[in-house]
Order: sequence, then C-alpha cells, then structure tokens
Amino acid sequence: MDVRFKEISRGSGKIYCRIALCETDDDTRIEARSETTAGELLPATLSRVDEVEGVVLVLPVIDVAQHATVRVLDAQGNVIGCGDKIVSPRLAKLQSQINTARKNKVALTIRNCDAKPKTYGIEVAHTIEIACGNGEDILHGEVRVVSWNRDAAGDSLKVRVLDGHGKSVLLDEIVVLGDKLRADDEYPGLYVRTLSFSARIPSEVGQVLLWAISSSELLQDSFVCIEPYRIREMRDEFLRNTLSAE
Repeated sequence: MDVRFKEISRGSGKIYCRIALCETDDDTRIEARSETTAGELLPATLSRVDEVEGVVLVLPVIDVAQHATVRVLDAQGNVIGCGDKIVSPRLAKLQSQINTARKNKVALTIRNCDAKPKTYGIEVAHTIEIACGNGEDILHGEVRVVSWNRDAAGDSLKVRVLDGHGKSVLLDEIVVLGDKLRADDEYPGLYVRTLSFSARIPSEVGQVLLWAISSSELLQDSFVCIEPYRIREMRDEFLRNTLSAE
C-alpha cells in the first residue's frame, strides 16, 4: 500500500500533514511515530477530517529536524504499507507559508484540525508558569481523559516535558496535584478523568512540549507545544502580578 506525505500546514505549535492512503477497511490500523535525527522520541498523532481524504499526521514544531513514519497494518498486525519523511522546521514553515499564500484548500482545512475539545480521548494543557527565581520555574498543567471505557480512562498516565530539541527538561519527577475520575453527568456511560500536575523546569528553557501518554491501547497520545513567545508572556505575567501584589 502506498503511503504518501502530501500538503503541510502549521498552527498553534504543531505541524499538520495530510497522509494519502489507498482505501482501507475497518480492520486496518494506522500508526505514527516520530523522533529527532538524534533518536529522541517525539509525539506523533493522527486525526481524521471529514472533508479530506486520508489521515492527518500531527507533529510538534521543534527546533530540529524529525523523522516521521506512518505504517498501515492489517487485522493480523502485518505491515501492508509504510512511508517516512524527514521534516525540517525550516522547510515545514516554508511549505506552510506557500500553501497559505496560495490558499490551498486542503492545507487550510487540516490546520488546527485537532483544536476542538475532544468528546473522546486525551487532552493536555499548560495552565500557568511560575517564575521561582534561582534559575527554576514551576509549570502547572492538566490532562483530561474522556472515554466510554472506565478501565481505559483509569489506566496509568505519563507526562513528558521536552524542550525544542526533544530532550527532557524535568529537574525532578512530575508532582500530581489531583487525579479525579468521575461519570459524566450528561452522557451515561461516559467517564471523565482530570489529572493536574506540577513540573520543575530550568528558567532558560525557551520552548516546552507537554506530552501525555496513556498505557491504554484505546487512547491516543496527546501533546501541546508552548512556543517561546507564549512562555515569555506567561513568565512576565506572573512576575507582574507578583510584583504588583507586594
């Protein structure tokens, strides 16, 4: 099976690339993987967009090139199609700008296609940046899991905190501030889990990638990129609020 990397767009710290596939049946599984050329693992997720043929590969915007791979497997787990591509930050930005200037319909459609609140799956968010001084910041975040399967919603979660080169920047272990699993009030049988966390990172980190990983095979990973300008804004906001309160 032919697997081709097609239109590229960028938005909100992510790269969106349409993956063209031959027709697949219900038993076919599609997997995505990405890593830096130095071998650091990166998040790679897949989204479906009704108006677009194939699937959309979602990668983080980072400072170095990454090697992305998409595999198609049959019901028995055999690989029936595979494609890969080196995605450089400069070329991805240039291709996105060209597609935007030409008003490429597919590129415009797939941009931020995963931005809508999920009715199923995992979401991760960065909530506040606290400038502690002494070269350290404390980052607060939240992971939200929505699933019709209670066991899947309750399975173990791991949060990775990476910089723009795909390297971990944690100064200590993640601190879980709260972890609550509840039945949804509106939809019987739906479960919602909210995990809030805190992470210590160096103040000089200019870009942060939060990556939430569930041990359940039913739930796809989720990630968010906090770009340098946003990191600076949140640090400055905290300092202004702190200084004005003194």
